[in-house]
Amino acid sequence: MGTASLNGSDSLNDELTGGSGNDEINGNAGNDLLVGNAGNDILNGGAGEDTLRAGIGNDVYRVDSAGDQVLEELNAGIDTVQASIHYTLGNHLEHLTLTGQATIGRGNSLNNTLIGNAFNNLLVGGNGNDQLQGDSGNDRLNGGNGRDTLIGGTGRDILVGGRGRDTFLLTSANAADLDIIRDFNSRQDRLAIAKSGFPGLRGTRLRDSQFVVGTGALDRFDRVIYNDRSGALFFDRDGIGGAAQVQIASLSRKPTLGASQIVLR
Repeated sequence: MGTASLNGSDSLNDELTGGSGNDEINGNAGNDLLVGNAGNDILNGGAGEDTLRAGIGNDVYRVDSAGDQVLEELNAGIDTVQASIHYTLGNHLEHLTLTGQATIGRGNSLNNTLIGNAFNNLLVGGNGNDQLQGDSGNDRLNGGNGRDTLIGGTGRDILVGGRGRDTFLLTSANAADLDIIRDFNSRQDRLAIAKSGFPGLRGTRLRDSQFVVGTGALDRFDRVIYNDRSGALFFDRDGIGGAAQVQIASLSRKPTLGASQIVLR
């Protein structure tokens, strides 16, 4: 069981087949057929309208043409499509990463991970428990059905959880990275705050003493301020005015919100 690296020609329609190891197969130009068989394979059709079939294993498919076909088997591993075009995950595919100048990624009925790039992305989950993660653009994320986690990343993002108990993860205390959360439901959804981006927050849950409803911090312990009249959510580094509070999110429905609905990660 070895690892093979196979490369097609620049002028022919190639048929390239790997073995039982972790293979990397590149079709180059032409309308190619790439078959990985067993192993954790990387299949890259290159230019042309290619057919990619990896087989059993945790495989990576690199897609750069609307004519490319990815044929994945049921229960054949956890597979990732890296697409430089707008892409919708087909049957039995779990993960999608947008590359190049692609801006639209859509999931399927499985538990998907959809990851954007530096452009303004539209990421749409399906019926599974999905994780949608934007990058540095002004992204739109829609979880669809299921228990989804939405991560806007940097940039001004619009987050819609859809049906199910969703988690909205805030990663930056920079005003330029404000997230707009369209459908937060205080009865079932949760806000999550990434401790790495918010100095002074520790543990796994926000303490009651660190949360206040109003327009500003009341004492040196307050870190998260929620204006229930406007839906604006703020972060205050010190609670005593040494650093100005920064708006980090806007909850469009102006729901009731308490410290118990905010987790720390």
